[in-house]
Amino acid sequence: MFAPRERTRAVDMLVREAWSQCLGEGDSLALFAVGGYGRGELFPHSDIDLLVLADEGAQAKASEALAAFFATLWDAGLPVGHAVRSVEQCGVA
Repeated sequence: MFAPRERTRAVDMLVREAWSQCLGEGDSLALFAVGGYGRGELFPHSDIDLLVLADEGAQAKASEALAAFFATLWDAGLPVGHAVRSVEQCGVA
């Protein structure tokens, strides 16, 4: 049985690899882990909560790559919850 931090590290590796394969190393999008996953407290059956932060133009440009990224994670069996937002949509302007 893995501890929550070990589980988080294992998921981190999968998420980073999927991001790299689908989106590369562009600087127009930022990926954040949020919730329990973001705190490094990933328990069994927990969602993998992700936030992609980008302006609306970058969101539109990367929409197909983002769809492929999330599909890759789902296909790997990860229960992903996600949001794609701009800074303004997060209320942090």
